[in-house]
Amino acid sequence: MMTCEKAVGMVLDLLEGALSPARRRALEEHLRLCDPCDRLVESYKRTTELCRGAIVQQASPEFGERLLSFLRRHALHSDSNSR
Repeated sequence: MMTCEKAVGMVLDLLEGALSPARRRALEEHLRLCDPCDRLVESYKRTTELCRGAIVQQASPEFGERLLSFLRRHALHSDSNSR
């Protein structure tokens, strides 16, 4: 019988499809019998789905220009203080 510790160690391989058929069956059997481990796997799946579905927003060109300007000013200010 598989332990929870061993099952948790296999979660990422399960989600990535990297388990052999025999190891996958053993883990799935454990998950059927162990609610905490099953909930853990489901939370990993949901987290992965949420991360994949997150929208990455790009900064506007104006923001980029303002940031570069700030960094240049700050770098010049730091250089004059370090001398």
